[in-house]
This record gives sequence, C-alpha cells and structure tokens, in this order.
Amino acid sequence: MIGFYDYAVIAVFVVFMAGIGVYFRNVCKNTSDFLRGGGSMSWYLSGASNFMVTFSAWTFVGCAGKIYKTGTLLVMLFAFNAVAYLLIALFFAHRFRRMRVITPIDAVRRRFGKGSEQVYAWYNTIISFIFGGLGLYTLSIFLAPILGMSVNASIWIMGLLITFLAVTGGSWAVAASDFVQALIVMSITVVAAVLVLRMPEVGGISGFFEKIPSYHFNWSETLSPQIVVCWLIAIFFNQIFSAINLTAGASRFLFVKSDRDARKSALLVAFGFVVGPLFWFIPPMAASFVIPDIAAEFPYLRNPEEASYVAICMRVFPAGLTGLLACGIFAATMSSVNTSLNQISGITGRNIYLALLRPQADDRELLLFARIATVVLGVLMILLGIWFAEVSKLPLFELTLLLAGLISIPLTMPLVLGIFVRKTPQWAAWSTILVGLLAAYLVKYQLPVQKIATVLGIPRKLTEQEAGDLQFSLMIFLVAGISCIWFLGSQLFAGTNGKEREQEVDAFFQDMETPVTEDSDEHENTDSMQFRMLGMLCLAYGALTLLGVFIPNGAVGRICFLFIGGVALITGGLLYFNYRRRIGHEK
Repeated sequence: MIGFYDYAVIAVFVVFMAGIGVYFRNVCKNTSDFLRGGGSMSWYLSGASNFMVTFSAWTFVGCAGKIYKTGTLLVMLFAFNAVAYLLIALFFAHRFRRMRVITPIDAVRRRFGKGSEQVYAWYNTIISFIFGGLGLYTLSIFLAPILGMSVNASIWIMGLLITFLAVTGGSWAVAASDFVQALIVMSITVVAAVLVLRMPEVGGISGFFEKIPSYHFNWSETLSPQIVVCWLIAIFFNQIFSAINLTAGASRFLFVKSDRDARKSALLVAFGFVVGPLFWFIPPMAASFVIPDIAAEFPYLRNPEEASYVAICMRVFPAGLTGLLACGIFAATMSSVNTSLNQISGITGRNIYLALLRPQADDRELLLFARIATVVLGVLMILLGIWFAEVSKLPLFELTLLLAGLISIPLTMPLVLGIFVRKTPQWAAWSTILVGLLAAYLVKYQLPVQKIATVLGIPRKLTEQEAGDLQFSLMIFLVAGISCIWFLGSQLFAGTNGKEREQEVDAFFQDMETPVTEDSDEHENTDSMQFRMLGMLCLAYGALTLLGVFIPNGAVGRICFLFIGGVALITGGLLYFNYRRRIGHEK
C-alpha cells in the first residue's frame, strides 16, 4: 500500500496527461492529422512513440514474472527486438514511409485489393481491440498491489483517461504523451535499478551477481536445452514478423516527415531496446532471492510472481516515488493502448465506414466519426479488460505469446511476404489468414506436444512451463511455415489478376522506391510547433516532478526526484532552445 504523497503524485500525473489532450485539441485539422500527425512528425517524437508502443505494463508484470522464474532468458526477446529495428532502419523504414497512406490498411488495399482491405480492416480491429483490453488488464494487475484498488475500478479509471487523451488530441496528443512517458519510464526504471542494487540484501553489483540463482544464467537447469533452442528461434522469428510487415510494423513510420527521419526513428527504438533491459531486469531478478516466497506477500494474485517488480521496489522507494513508478508503468501501457485506439478508429473510419457505408463522406465527417469511434471502442476495450480479469488463468507472459501465435502470426505472414513477392492473386492475403488460423488451431488443440518432445530427445514428462514454451515454438514454426507455403504457392495463379489491379500493385511498389524528403510538399513543416509544444510539456513535467524534492524524505529520496525532474527539464530546455533558435532564423 502507498501513502498520501504517492497518491498526490499519481493525481498530478493523471491531470497532466489529461491536459495533454486539451493542449493538442486544435492541432488536428483533418483525418490525416488525427490519425498520423499529417505525416510530418520528426524522428525523435516518432521514435519515442514507437519505442513506447512496443512495450507496456506487460514488461513490468508478465515479463517480470517470467524473469523472476527463469532469469536472463528473456534478455533475448528484447535483443531480438533491437535486431528487428536495426533491420528496419537499414532496409524498410524509409520504404514504409513512402507508401503514402493514412492508415496501414490503406497499404493492404493498394497491395492486395479491396477484398483483402476489408478482411484486414475487421481482423486488425479485433486484434487491436483484444490486445488493448489485455493491456488494461495487465495494468490493473500492476496497480492492485500499489493502490489497494479493485481490479475493475483501476481498469475503468485508467481506461477512461486513455480514451479521453486519444479522442481530444488524436495522434499528436498520443505521440506527445508517449514522448513525455518515455522520459518517465526510462528515468524511473534507472532509479529503481540503482535503489534495488543499494539494498543490503543485494549488496551492490557484485552482490547481485553472487546471489542470483544459477538457473538465471544457466537456462538448462530449469528447461531442456532442446526447448530453449526451439523457443529462442521461435521468439526471434516472432519479433521479426511483428516488426517487419505492412500494418503493425509499417504503421509506426507513416507519421514521420521523410525517409531520413524514418531511419533515425527506427534506430532510436533499437537503441532503447539495447539500453532499457539493462535496468528493467535488475529488480525482478533481485526479487528472486530477496523475496523467494512471493506468494505469501500476494496471496490474492493468481500468479504472484507477476508482482515481483512492484514488490521489491516498494521496499526501497521513498515517499512519493512508488506513485511515480505507478505513473511510469501506467505510461507504458497508456502509450500502447492509446495507439491501438487511434489506429482502430482510423481503420473503422477510412477502411470500413468510408469504404462500405459512406463513400461520399467528406473529411470533416470522417474526423467526427473517428472521434466517436474512439469513445465507443475505448469503453468496449475497458469491458474486455474486465472480462480478462474475470476469466484469465494463464500467466500474462504465456497469455500474450499464445495470443500472438494464435491470431497475430496468421495475420502477419502475408504482410511480411507481400513486401518481397509482387506477383500474387488478390485472394493470396486473406486466404493465407484462413489457412494460418486453421494451422494455429490444430497446433494448439491437436498436436501431441509430449510425443514431439520425445522425438526431440526429451523422454521425461514436460513441466508445465516446458510444455507451454514448446507449444508456442511449434505454433510459430508450423503456422509461419504453412502460411508461407500457401502464400508462395498462390503465385501459380497470379495471372488471374486484371490489368488494372496489376497497375495498382506496380504503382504501390513504385511509390516504395520514390523518396520522401524533408522539403516535400506532401506534408506541412511543423518542426517549430513540435519543438515548442514538446519543450513546454517537458518543462512543465520536470517542474512538477521537482516538487517531489519537498516531500519529507532523506537525501536519497530527494536526489531521486531531482534526477527524474532534471532529465525532463534538460530535455525540455533543449527542445525549447531549438524552437527559439528556429524562430530567430525565420525572422
């Protein structure tokens, strides 16, 4: 449980985040502004937003629970994320920006036709909706041991705040809040790692490595080596497929103003996944030996190890800092759910409402529809989060990967292969989804995992964790493999496309080879606005955080608030200085 100062910090954060939506309410003049910032965002804003979208409270709950039990094995997941974004920076980010579309489903239409557009519009909306609800559920698990609030109440409060921010300021507010939230998350997790290492029970960096259970580094102590290898290969391909595709992966680069900004945005994300885990993993790994019986502290949680990050931080944080940690973890979830809301409101507006119901709708009507859809979908997402809280029994880590294997891989494979293979029939994409879903069902419910383990040289009965890891690996291998064979085989029927469709596909690929430059007339020059508004937000957040120095803590507590507030103030000062310099040059 937390005290008065922690609640005060959380209250200030909630008001501040709601204020961002109001702050950007007049920036969105059309649907392009509302859904993708008019394609004029700078690399640092887009990159910070991309980085925040790629993880959520799941990192500090489900992932932390897995780290508590298995140790550094999860390092590879984030390492593969870094590899994926490095590949994107080198080969794909600029091409994704060149697609010249407003929503990622527009790219599906250009590449695969109107039939696939509708399949992906509905399917992508459902998936974003499911993962948004899962994000709210994950956040509620994190907040429960901190706030002493019921799971359902926390889902409602945070869900309504996220919806308010998305509907008032659109993509600009979402990206700006992501930028500020990235500062919160990175600075508070650095502080958390340092404070945990200072614990007498940990004994600094040397004590940390001495006391960590051996299985945290020697993975074969708890898992069969064959399963470790299969899982690592599966995770590698899963992270690559998730990042390099025409919808979820490409959508993060539709916002930037140029090819150069797209590449730099991807590099910033890759850098974040190299640096971030160095600090994120320390608290749950330390908790494995500082709090070995974590179930005794959280008997009301189905999977108490998922509270390991919170549990150890609450032991060392001074007054007010636990509230700031709650804000940081909430910020991580807020960014991903906000982005999901913004994307599915755009998809339902442009690719369903406009394409099927109101082809004559003007931009003003579409913007109104997008705002209404955001509210409706936000409330439905809250209700889904409550449903997850009522029925889910799986640990969050396994639940998230299971959903990825069951519903994301069938969706993703045509969008990965479609970047490289041009000559396919119009039905190639949506038929691959059906084949992939059937394969996922068979792997999940019909594949004899224990017998396959025997074939791999594991004669004994698998543990629950080993069975889940092997099943996930087989799902990735088989679903991706079968989907790939089907999609590539469809090339035999590529001649069934009409001449008009072939010309549309050729135009799509031609656009992907045509550069978008900073001085292009395809977007407005909003650099000064971004420097000014982001600078003011960071300065305001930094000033508010520095008020924590006056909380009656010891020297360490005051230094923590000074560091976190100082990071925001320095960042805001640099941004605002650039704004003033740019204005001076323009005069």
